[in-house]
Amino acid sequence: MKDSPIVTQGKIISRRDERTFCVELKNGKQIIGHTQMKLAHLRDQIKDGDTVQLEMTTFDFEKGRITEIITTT
Repeated sequence: MKDSPIVTQGKIISRRDERTFCVELKNGKQIIGHTQMKLAHLRDQIKDGDTVQLEMTTFDFEKGRITEIITTT
């Protein structure tokens, strides 16, 4: 049985490259956030300081998938 992803929010700290960002979670932990190819339109809209929604697996707490922008700066 496949585990459901953990859904959380984080704040964009900086852009690493075209698809990845440094994201700080509410507990202070910094992870790598990435966008999916089908959400390429989000990449150009994400700026430092934005709050984003992330999905993380229960197996890897070092990275997460950015699924939407919650608030912008």
